[in-house]
Amino acid sequence: MGDITYSIDEFVSAAKSLFGEQSGPDIVRAALRQAGKDRYTKAEASKLIKDFGNRPLSGPVTAQPAVKTVIPAKSAVSGQTSTSSTTSASVAGDKGAK
Repeated sequence: MGDITYSIDEFVSAAKSLFGEQSGPDIVRAALRQAGKDRYTKAEASKLIKDFGNRPLSGPVTAQPAVKTVIPAKSAVSGQTSTSSTTSASVAGDKGAK
């Protein structure tokens, strides 16, 4: 007779009591889904979750701004405030270009 197995959802429901505060439901679900089975023993799940938490990151993590900030700048020629880049036509005073 084999060991008792539990579903991923059962482990997720009991995540903090079984695996501690560091292993929340999202970590448990991700670790077990990545392993590729539907059911695990407690020993298998514990090892997978521990290994998942100790894996190295695949590369540097850098935050990217969600929105690019545009700072208005005064044109040296006209003295007007503009949020777009200045083109050579507008600096030269070409009234036909907009």
